Amino acid sequence: MSTNHEVVFTNGGSVELRGKLVPMDVKVEKKAGNKLVTAIRNLEGLGMDPAEIARELQQVVGATVNVREEPGGQHSVTVQGDQTKLLDKFFFQTLAMPKKFVTGLEKPGKKG
Repeated sequence: MSTNHEVVFTNGGSVELRGKLVPMDVKVEKKAGNKLVTAIRNLEGLGMDPAEIARELQQVVGATVNVREEPGGQHSVTVQGDQTKLLDKFFFQTLAMPKKFVTGLEKPGKKG
């Protein structure tokens, strides 16, 4: 017997997911030189549309936001710079997402 979960969004929409819920992962990664990007992975595992989240994040952070395909067919969202403080506010206050569904934002950076 598989486990089903219903994820309810603040806009009133919901999606039903099967199997174990894997938390979204947020990491600051170093690219060429001293450039930093904040990568957000496993949005689809929580029933979120990466393209829609990227559009909303671009307005919130005011920086370049990209959606790219990862191995295995999943998509990740990358945001220019260390945006952990703004992402903390976006996911936990704006979207009212429970903290147990996001890893990597336990100690948001000083920037933002």
